[in-house]
Amino acid sequence: TQALSLNPLTAEPNAATSALTASAATASIDGYTTYNQVLYALYDVNGSKLAVASAPTAGATAIKIPASVTNNGITYPVKTIREYAFSNQKTLKTMDLSSATNLLDIKEFAFSGCTALTTVTLPSASASKIRSLGKRAFYGCTALKSIDLSRFKNLTKIEAETFYNCSSLTSIIASTATQSKLTSIGDSAFGYCKSLKNLDLTKFTAL
Repeated sequence: TQALSLNPLTAEPNAATSALTASAATASIDGYTTYNQVLYALYDVNGSKLAVASAPTAGATAIKIPASVTNNGITYPVKTIREYAFSNQKTLKTMDLSSATNLLDIKEFAFSGCTALTTVTLPSASASKIRSLGKRAFYGCTALKSIDLSRFKNLTKIEAETFYNCSSLTSIIASTATQSKLTSIGDSAFGYCKSLKNLDLTKFTAL
């Protein structure tokens, strides 16, 4: 069994309840499971099951987040990538979210400091449910070259410094976006992206 780069994290109900829109949600931790080199915290929130991607296996280079994970015969949809989940994972080169069709939120600092990360593969626009990119979620991902915002059809906000110091980022695909739910881009969200020459957000008419 490979060691995890972080110890199993203390249960944080906010990480679970923020993945749901129900008010006064009550979360309890069901346990943890490891799948495809990622530790998932398993929650019950008012009777609804969900999983939160929490930490990678040490040394992981390529990770794929599924739509759901199963533990003891119970299915937990993966709703959230939690704060600092993959932060400073220096070996991580590719992150495949193409199957993560239940994913709602990528939290603060989720991939910050992943200096070897070159590729983030997203779900198709028709399948993506991702609605927010947290503060500094990809901060300092200096090898990341491209991100396709047109895949985020349910995205409502990009927080401050989300892509700050992604110094190799040359392409942000947005001109083919078919949705207008994006209402907020935080301060310096693309700050110090010194290789980025052009960004067309005209399709995001709610800004």
